[in-house]
Amino acid sequence: MSPGKLLERIAATLRRDIGPAVGAAYPRTQAFMAAVVLQKLGRQLALAEAHGAADAAEMKALIADLPGWVGVVVGGVIAALMGALLGGALAL
Repeated sequence: MSPGKLLERIAATLRRDIGPAVGAAYPRTQAFMAAVVLQKLGRQLALAEAHGAADAAEMKALIADLPGWVGVVVGGVIAALMGALLGGALAL
């Protein structure tokens, strides 16, 4: 069993069996909150591979787009400098 699935099963047990069996309000709340935390952590572990693949695909797309953006940014900086030089705001 994967770690993510194990955490989700523990969370379900806390929510279904342990939380309702605890008599005092504070410890019962803690059991339910532990279930929420474990469920979230379990889902994150289960989706880690998919998120890693999505991050890699986004990084690859960004790297592919970068040369086009560099030209736009450099062109804008050069235009701003030329405008400042021609307008007298910068002196050489």
